[in-house]
Amino acid sequence: MKTFDITHIGKRSVNQDQVTIITKNDQQLIALVCDGMGGHNSGELASKIVCDYIKECFRIMPFFQTLNEAKAWLEEVIVDAHLLTKKQAATSPVHAGMGTTIVVALIYQRQILIANVGDSRCYYIGEKLVQLTDDDTFVNELVKSGVISKDEARLHPKRHVLMKAIGVSDDLEVHAKHYPLKEGYLLLCSDGLYNTVEDDQIYSIVKGVGSLKEKGDTLVDTALNQGGTDNISIALIEIEGRDLNDQ
Repeated sequence: MKTFDITHIGKRSVNQDQVTIITKNDQQLIALVCDGMGGHNSGELASKIVCDYIKECFRIMPFFQTLNEAKAWLEEVIVDAHLLTKKQAATSPVHAGMGTTIVVALIYQRQILIANVGDSRCYYIGEKLVQLTDDDTFVNELVKSGVISKDEARLHPKRHVLMKAIGVSDDLEVHAKHYPLKEGYLLLCSDGLYNTVEDDQIYSIVKGVGSLKEKGDTLVDTALNQGGTDNISIALIEIEGRDLNDQ
């Protein structure tokens, strides 16, 4: 299994994204992308709090024994990070209302667990590109209810309005999905990527020739060259065998 992660400030003055991939003894892996929000440096702080907390919890957590244990841990640690962010936000008026999106992939044996809050996404790229996460946004609610189409959602004036976010929502529930581990690619990203790079472009780049780093760099360059101004963060994982230990 190969991995690559990158974050780029884009044309913003501050990078409020966080991205990380950690492999534990070549047996278990976690990847996450956070996209912070809030005035001053609050968004940057929120995403860092969440990323650092989950990384440390994963490092000290003994190996998961069952899929249910891994799923329960993932859901609980995200809620705990949410409460920690809310607590930090209450310490200063400067940080009031700060928050972050999150998307996490946890690979345990032959299973992939995916959880998200907000509009950062996870895609599986095999024979085709499949979005594994469901955006917690106002326009996605409109799409699901049939009010607007997916194409209309891309240009909707309220497309950036979140329905849920870490540190902001009152009562946060997280439900992780699980999928069988199979050959292909996992792509976790902030909206700075998919708002400017079309699905077919993402698919062509990831499935094309080149190293994982070259593919990740090309995704970022494409977003910038096509007018992207937001922070861009990517965690890219190539799954080459059925199990994490398969090389």
